[in-house]
Amino acid sequence: MNYSTIHKEIMDNPYGSLQSLIDSGQCWLMEGHYGRRAMDALESGACILADEPKEDYWGNYIPSYKQVKKGSKGSLENAYKFYQLEEKIKSTKLKNKENN
Repeated sequence: MNYSTIHKEIMDNPYGSLQSLIDSGQCWLMEGHYGRRAMDALESGACILADEPKEDYWGNYIPSYKQVKKGSKGSLENAYKFYQLEEKIKSTKLKNKENN
């Protein structure tokens, strides 16, 4: 598991556009809805923090994925767990579909 593998997985999923906003830092400068949605995605593991620190509209520091504790929101480990679970769900649905 590394940054490029996880990042590619995210970009190939519906969360890709939100991940792009996180990577560029734009989600922290836009209307509050975008920042809240980004935080939800970071917490769930659907997205990861950018590879470089950012600042929000008010100058608050947003760390990079390298600066957060392993397994916490925005970390590679959190995203890895999320996408492992997604694969299990897809696999189960496919098996159920084949059995019907």
